[in-house]
Order: sequence, then C-alpha cells, then structure tokens
Amino acid sequence: MGGWSWSSDSAERVVNSYSSFMVVIVLLLILYVVFISALLPYAERLGGVQLMGFLMEVSVFLALFLSIAALTYSRMSSLRKALSCLRGVEVRDRMLMLVTINGTYRVGLDEVLICYRALRFTRARRYNVFIRYRDLVYEMPELRPEDFGALRQVLKDYGVEVNKCADDLSRYVCVESK
Repeated sequence: MGGWSWSSDSAERVVNSYSSFMVVIVLLLILYVVFISALLPYAERLGGVQLMGFLMEVSVFLALFLSIAALTYSRMSSLRKALSCLRGVEVRDRMLMLVTINGTYRVGLDEVLICYRALRFTRARRYNVFIRYRDLVYEMPELRPEDFGALRQVLKDYGVEVNKCADDLSRYVCVESK
C-alpha cells in the first residue's frame, strides 16, 4: 500500500506573530514612559509637583498593568493556537502520524475522524482537511487538488472514506496566519 505525507510551518508562524505583538507592546510602553518622563520638568507649571508626580506614577503603573494583561492574554491565545497546529501528517501502514508542536502521535486510522471542506473563494480550488483525534481537531489547510486527491486515494486504499464535514470545525483549530 502507498503512503502520503504533508508538512507545514503554521505553528512557527503563530509563535512568531506573538513575538511581534510582544515587541510592539513593549515599545509602546517604553515610548509612554519616555513621554511621562519628559513631562516631569513641566510638572510645576501644570499644577503641583507632588500631585503631578503621583498621577504620572499611577498612569505608568496602570499602563504597565494593562500591557502585562494584554501580553498574558495574547500568549495564552497564541499557545492554544500553536498547540492545535499541525507540523506534519503522514499516512503509512494503516497508521496516521500527527506531528504537532508538543509531540508526535502515532494512531490507527480507525481512531480518528477525517473530513474535508472545499474552499471555493480561491481561484484554484483548495481543500481544508480536518482530523479529530482525542477531542482535538487538527487542520491541514488549503491542500491543492492533487494533494487532496492523493490523500483521499491512500485513505481509500486503507478502507477509510473522507466525507464533507457536517459541522464547521474551523473554529476549533489553528488559524493559519499568512
């Protein structure tokens, strides 16, 4: 029997987008602190050195707290997305190997549910293939027709049918950012 494999770097792209977001937040925070520090010499004219100093300290701490909250939220979101992203899939010997950011899973074809959704908004027809394993949904995004056909044929040789997805499983999986 034949085999089939696929690989992607979407997990790395999710981590890189988080890193870029973090750099932007830190730069904005540094810019804010510099702006507040530049206002300190003019505090006496603006109405009381002690009051202005206190308000500036409060605003710096508030900005720091908000940026830490935004970073924490975006980190958790990025980690969830990266964990559900597939790095690679291989089909051989009635086994499916799922390569993810947190490990490699080797499972039998009878342990997974595989379905697809056709994308028609692109010029060339593309397919998203979803794999459900242990209540997690993984996605092979935008397979070309020839790759999808090869996957379907290999799975058919092993007695596994790939049908259209009944649900919209895209909300459960890694969102690939290009």
